[in-house]
Amino acid sequence: MFPNPDPTRHGDPLDRAEQPPMSACVTPGAHGSATIAVSGEIDVHDAPDLCNVAVTAMTTYRGPVTLDLTAVTFCDCAGLGALIHIRRQALRAGRRLLIRAGRPVGHLIQLTGTGPYLHGPGSGQPVTLPSRQTARLPT
Repeated sequence: MFPNPDPTRHGDPLDRAEQPPMSACVTPGAHGSATIAVSGEIDVHDAPDLCNVAVTAMTTYRGPVTLDLTAVTFCDCAGLGALIHIRRQALRAGRRLLIRAGRPVGHLIQLTGTGPYLHGPGSGQPVTLPSRQTARLPT
């Protein structure tokens, strides 16, 4: 194990008790739409839950589904895999999926080059980053 550079933090850095849990809240909108507001950290422990919530929302609501990730504080490769899975399910079902990404998720999407897929046909909007300018990833 690597030495902990922060003497105020104790324990294993992977200890789930020290990490804010992921939270997902589905809010119905107009014309059968829904928004899934996600906060906290999306990692290997939470990614399956995010997939379940999103797929359930896409089968329950008939309008566009917005995945609002602006309050997510951390997202690892398992979380990115969950987003790709959710996007794949939306494409298979012919559903419109809109993704709003905050800095952690947006940065991961940019680093991995997955923006074009996550933005893909039927999304209706780019993956966005909260900043002075909206970054448009290539389509």
